Amino acid sequence: MKPTQNLNTLSHSMFDLYDCQNHMTGKDDLMPLFDLADSTLRDLGLTALQKPTLLPYFYSNESFGGGISLYVLLDFGHFTLHTFSKLKCVFIDLFCAKKIDIAALTKRLGKEFATSDAIYYQSNRRNNKVLSNSPAANREKDFGPHYLSFIKSPLEFKQIYDIVANLPAAAQMTPIMLPAIVETHTSISALTMIAESHIALHYHKPTNEVFLDLFSCKFIPDGIIEKLIEETINKNAQTHLITRGQKFKNI
Repeated sequence: MKPTQNLNTLSHSMFDLYDCQNHMTGKDDLMPLFDLADSTLRDLGLTALQKPTLLPYFYSNESFGGGISLYVLLDFGHFTLHTFSKLKCVFIDLFCAKKIDIAALTKRLGKEFATSDAIYYQSNRRNNKVLSNSPAANREKDFGPHYLSFIKSPLEFKQIYDIVANLPAAAQMTPIMLPAIVETHTSISALTMIAESHIALHYHKPTNEVFLDLFSCKFIPDGIIEKLIEETINKNAQTHLITRGQKFKNI
């Protein structure tokens, strides 16, 4: 497998889509969503380390019901997708070592899900800077927080697995799978899906750079996530928050 050579560009694109009229029926969407993820990543020229993995979550106890979660580990990156069939909304996340035309990708995703109501955010993870405006968090109305962290710390394969395996419970989340983890010559990537959200960690071995992505479906007390990251990996973590799903609880 060809290793990642250049991490000068690390783009993190996040999409919140509402009033979706396509791929919202539940079990009949499994193959269409697989094809959507597979073709989108291929057309973007990204190297997937696996085919899309889908996790139906149809029996949620939450009032908003369940849906389908999907993930793909990339060559230093990930693609995740979470649908909410009853509410007709989707959250999508793409982290990769390549510049992404976010306007074009937003248009494509809007067409795929048959909606014109799409909000996107983009972060340059190389300098941990949000490139698009993210409003202040509203804990009463928003879906949840999306934490983006940068840490510099040496890590081993088992450490990374344990971090991703243990973070959900520590952060008061519900995992729906054991972590998926892959290693190349230059990197280790791990990801776990939690109930309609996810945690991902990407480690660059030559530079000891760690990029952690924690997307939660609920807000927890201020400082808890930051403290967990510092205690689990390194106290010098740089973390910022993007709040997701501003329209979620108004649907």
